[in-house]
Amino acid sequence: MGKKIAIVVGVETYQDKSIPPVPHAENDASEFGAALVQLGFAAGDVHVLVNGSATKTRIESLLRRVVKGVQDSDVLFFFYAGHGFSSAGKNYLTCGDTLYCDLEATSVPLAVQFSAARDSRAGRVAFFLDACESGMLADLDERGILSDLTETELDEFFADAEYCVCFSACSPSESSYSSVHHPHGIWTYHLLEALSGRASAAREKNLVTCTSLQNYLSQAVPRTLRTERTDPVTQRPAFFGAMTREFAIADLSGLLKKARKKPTPFTQVSFLGEQSVSIKSFSGFRKWHRVPDSPTASARKFVGTISEKELSEHIDKARTGLKEAFGYKRTELDSSAADGGGTIITPDFVYEVSILLDPEDTSEAVWHHRVHNISNRERVLSDEFNTHLGSFLDAVEIDLAVPVDVQALIDAIEDDGREGLSCTYPEDAASCSIKLHGLAGELAVTENSIRYRLNRRASVADLVTGIAKARGALGSVKNIPLLE
Repeated sequence: MGKKIAIVVGVETYQDKSIPPVPHAENDASEFGAALVQLGFAAGDVHVLVNGSATKTRIESLLRRVVKGVQDSDVLFFFYAGHGFSSAGKNYLTCGDTLYCDLEATSVPLAVQFSAARDSRAGRVAFFLDACESGMLADLDERGILSDLTETELDEFFADAEYCVCFSACSPSESSYSSVHHPHGIWTYHLLEALSGRASAAREKNLVTCTSLQNYLSQAVPRTLRTERTDPVTQRPAFFGAMTREFAIADLSGLLKKARKKPTPFTQVSFLGEQSVSIKSFSGFRKWHRVPDSPTASARKFVGTISEKELSEHIDKARTGLKEAFGYKRTELDSSAADGGGTIITPDFVYEVSILLDPEDTSEAVWHHRVHNISNRERVLSDEFNTHLGSFLDAVEIDLAVPVDVQALIDAIEDDGREGLSCTYPEDAASCSIKLHGLAGELAVTENSIRYRLNRRASVADLVTGIAKARGALGSVKNIPLLE
């Protein structure tokens, strides 16, 4: 069996300060490298370059050395998160030392990367690009667009290259966005979910193939974009390559085997809550301001601006309360608040809050609360936690390691026919909401998650107990798909 080798590059901040940063690009690269190690890549064969270390010289030198040493049975991955651009029909990736005044000469041509990898002896080659242009000139919550990262060049390179493919964060003329709720680009977040076994991107024999991965990304990214943004934006992941034979990107057998032994670890659990308020209630709203009449990008920014004081005060109060309650040291907490979103990172969990314009009623804004990345179950179930954050939460969501066949679930419930059990679902039956007599809340199921929401604020313990009861009750339905 050959080696698995990866070159992973993330450029979030540039030496040339006239080039704006790419939010979360460094974390994207670091987490992608870590995911590959979990998939069986030797740590020494995953080469990660970020920010100042990702210079043009180092990237090109690393590529030459890696390509020179690969053999026929080897796998070669290349991941990039950062700014990209095109000039005269050629595509480029920027580097940590790229100069805005001399972009072409100080950036890496994609053709060099593609040609070296395609012409190498590697048995399988895959590129993963969250690299787009407009972020260099546009709104910083955009990672950019592929519109002028010439599609023709990409098509030509991969059209006849067997076992050489490229996944891209978005399609031509579209933007690639950073996530509100996760410290990643939306596309990279879902890519990591797929490669970690936390999403249903695997098919037969627990293999994530080119087809299954692209199908998953094509569905998951637009869905997340709709939930995180109120303006009408589009991001459709793209794929380039000749699918003459199916290409296995990852084998999740080992990860899923571990996941089945611990089907619902707290690391895969999030606690959520929402609160609607009038935008006029924010201290930044002035008497000459007008209530937005549509959920445009400028309206969304307006809400983020007028709510700055309330968001900052909320994060400061929560941070102080958690520090005193659990005795955290100063160096153990990291918090931030800006642009309508705030985060507190503790040793035991991450708390995130965002304030977004309500797309259904633009006179209202919605506070979104989320607790995730939980490593200490006892802390989150404690009275102290409930005192400081529990009042904001009314739902629990479990990310499923093993996907649910939602249509089969719907059919099983409808065939059961018992009184007090019902479900509603959209026309495509991609999700469903389940109500059961005696159950205080409602259970929402998608292919990748189960969410239990109460119609009142609740303690974390109440939510955990509630979702356990809901899943237990559904277990008596004949032929129900796997929900554990």
